[in-house]
Amino acid sequence: MSKIREIKQEKLIIASSDLELIIQSLVKEYLITEKKIEELKSEYTSLKQDKHLNLKTLSFLGYKCECLETREEDLYSLIINLRGGKEEIEKQRSNEYLLYK
Repeated sequence: MSKIREIKQEKLIIASSDLELIIQSLVKEYLITEKKIEELKSEYTSLKQDKHLNLKTLSFLGYKCECLETREEDLYSLIINLRGGKEEIEKQRSNEYLLYK
């Protein structure tokens, strides 16, 4: 069990900057189209204004983008790959947890 999972068992917290990277990656991998992003622009803009987004919100966004499933493990892998390393992500999440404690 990773440190992230130990800290955030109830709810996966995703920074809005990570959400933006995820969306860019989905577009790059042709899982969603630029047109779909435009259709979601108002929702996405309001989501970006939130400091953090929970997994339910991201799953909803994934569904609206016509992705079949959004699994927690896939999100961790994608964020880790985009941000450049598991240790950095775990450190970042630990720091966020300490801020909320």
